Amino acid sequence: MRVYFKRLFSVSILITTFFASYALSVTASAPKSTAPEYMFNVMGDMQMGDGNIYDEENYENALRQVKSISPETEAVLTVGDNTNNGTEDQYKVLKRIKESVIPDIPVYYAIGNHDRALRSGTGPNDTEPSVWRDRFIKYAKDMSGCQNINNVYYSFMLADSYVIMLGSEVTSRNDNCNDVFVSDAQYDWFESEMKKASQTGNPIYVIFHEPFKNTVSGSLPGQNWQGNPVNPYYYKNNRYEDLKKVADRYPQTIVFSGHTHWSFTTKQPVLLTDGKTHATYVNCASVGYLWYDNLTGRKDQQGKWTGSEGLFVYVYKDRVEIKGRDFINGKWLLDVEVPVLRTGNAETPKPTATAGVTPSHPASATVSGSHVNTPSPSKTPAPEVTPTETPVPSPTPGSTQKVTQYVTQEETPTETPTETPSGAQSATASGAPSGAPSASGPAAATGSQAQEDSASSGTGTSTLLIVATVIMSATAVAAGVFAGMTVYKSRKKL
Repeated sequence: MRVYFKRLFSVSILITTFFASYALSVTASAPKSTAPEYMFNVMGDMQMGDGNIYDEENYENALRQVKSISPETEAVLTVGDNTNNGTEDQYKVLKRIKESVIPDIPVYYAIGNHDRALRSGTGPNDTEPSVWRDRFIKYAKDMSGCQNINNVYYSFMLADSYVIMLGSEVTSRNDNCNDVFVSDAQYDWFESEMKKASQTGNPIYVIFHEPFKNTVSGSLPGQNWQGNPVNPYYYKNNRYEDLKKVADRYPQTIVFSGHTHWSFTTKQPVLLTDGKTHATYVNCASVGYLWYDNLTGRKDQQGKWTGSEGLFVYVYKDRVEIKGRDFINGKWLLDVEVPVLRTGNAETPKPTATAGVTPSHPASATVSGSHVNTPSPSKTPAPEVTPTETPVPSPTPGSTQKVTQYVTQEETPTETPTETPSGAQSATASGAPSGAPSASGPAAATGSQAQEDSASSGTGTSTLLIVATVIMSATAVAAGVFAGMTVYKSRKKL
């Protein structure tokens, strides 16, 4: 009898171990959502009109790869420096290329320092802000189809998420491109938009041309962008750096920036959120030409600056995947996974202003933003402020976030655009890799829904299996305890 109970006890332990292990394996293998809900592209710094780069060729090539790899894209968002000097002719070239390659896909402009009437050199620039601002607004409306854009900052809905475009409000001073001014009006508007955006429970996308100090490539210590320098002649009451504090209140925010041209292959192209204290920050490289960690770019035999990169963003229920592409060589350089942090109330109303309709494109958008008078640079020198270094936060150890840089990855092109831009740079578009899903049209939407239903079904089944496992394990443990007690009593009687 004693031997029988010993065996029963051993079997109960084995059963418990088996079901516990099985429960862990089921939990670990719970499927992630396999189909993106939507996707969009982010690129910038085309600097159309710069004679020292392959401006037209690079922009056309980038858009052709967008069309080839992700024809389902909801929109192309730019991070500014769309033009080299903000002239009418430069915007016309942008429009011509866009309409020839992706006529039915909206392009939303952010404004950069070059778009604010930048002039070469360091001399004074007396261009009235209304000149470049009105031109920017005109083409921002034209390229996006949204007729209610009325300032350099505005917002719209992309799927169920807010996209908030921000921008400097002053004429470019041309002293190393380091001049940004954000008014109280823009700051207050941004704070209000972020509050509304946070209540949707979805990711928030913020775009500002100049990166915030010490966040991503090009803004790190010793690199070429450190925010507005400590200079008595810079603008008073500037809220530029305060914008970051607002963004950091909402860890579900992803901030895209340009300006520095730093390649995806350089140090820290992305600063991931820790889920608590700060947003995610993403460097968007440049379509026009690239810069590297040695603080310079690369010229070809014709003496032109080279390189061209941009982003493909895939949004899932549980994560946002951001992929960086080398448009010249047709390679993927960056793979970033940011978890979707669900917060707020999904019933929150959208921005109240109604946007114009984009022909032949399913994405609906609403736009908000107010036109304000742009301040002039301070006549009186502003007091100097001693800068303080803020440590760069790191992702929480052990988190599921990932940042992968494919610096030496080789890739065999699977799809080539019908036309290849001319120029000294060779450019071949390749198809999407296995990690970059592609879908378009009603059939793709149906397949996407089926995959989501499958994922939901799998999750529900996994939950039932875990519950059953816990019950069976508890029964096995109880049987083992009972057997042990019986053995103990039988020993006492002997």
